[in-house]
Amino acid sequence: MLKLSMKHLRYFSGCLVLYLFSPQAQPAPPAIEMPMYGSSPAKPRKPSEKDMAFIQSLEKSGKTREAVAKEVIRTAWEEYARTDYKLAIRKFNQAWLLDPENGDAYHGFALISTVRDKNAEEAEKFFRLALSKPGVSASAYVSYGRFLWIVDRLDESLVTLQKSLSVSSTARDARLHIARVYYKKKDFGKACEWARLARDNNDDLPPDFLEDMCKKGGTA
Repeated sequence: MLKLSMKHLRYFSGCLVLYLFSPQAQPAPPAIEMPMYGSSPAKPRKPSEKDMAFIQSLEKSGKTREAVAKEVIRTAWEEYARTDYKLAIRKFNQAWLLDPENGDAYHGFALISTVRDKNAEEAEKFFRLALSKPGVSASAYVSYGRFLWIVDRLDESLVTLQKSLSVSSTARDARLHIARVYYKKKDFGKACEWARLARDNNDDLPPDFLEDMCKKGGTA
């Protein structure tokens, strides 16, 4: 399973809160570059004849749709890390078509909705869908926890980030974001404590992060 780091989630930072509720008017992308091909969870797009031929070819080769979906999602994250959102969303869509129960496809939709589309409502919808699916990666909880503290829903953020640690005790950057939440809550002692834990977990700490988190609550 591919672990997402701050490098993979580039541009998803606190400054996005300025844009999440005021998306710029842009031409709608083609359906192939929209989450779920522009359909909705209530009325998902039905596979086309071309889609069915592709799926049948997989089945004839002995591969399962679920296994191929995981492979496609790994490629999607690689493209996302390169900020090639057009190719990333096409891959997430392909994975979703193969396995609509794979929560990490919805995680991808959520981040595309956040970073590319600057649409908080759509992002939250897809985050919730991601977390409703069995076996979703801990990184989906980390991403949603980050989203929640960016929009100042701090208590919800803590619950979600703690959940990521129950899914994976080494969830990348969960501790980093917990530290940020406590800092925003002005609980500087806990902010410092969690920043140290983030360092020990080898989270992707920004420069001077530990010093910033600990200057009011302790020593780094």
